[in-house]
Amino acid sequence: MDVHVSIEVENRLSRFAAETGCSPDDLVNEAILAHLDELSRTRQRLNSRYDDLKSGRVQGIDGETARRQSLGRIEARRIAAQGK
Repeated sequence: MDVHVSIEVENRLSRFAAETGCSPDDLVNEAILAHLDELSRTRQRLNSRYDDLKSGRVQGIDGETARRQSLGRIEARRIAAQGK
């Protein structure tokens, strides 16, 4: 398989390969495998959450409630970080 990348990616890959002593091919293979593993975990998590919603095991919330909860968590983290 041939993979075409930008010059920037090729240059960064070459530098990283030189720094680590790994071949560019090995680095690309490792990166792709890690990305595919993460995609698989994300898909499983989303499917599980969808099944929970569909079955009624959990109730969904509206967008405004989700936004308020997210902003509240962000604010709580900001306050906690200031106190450190």
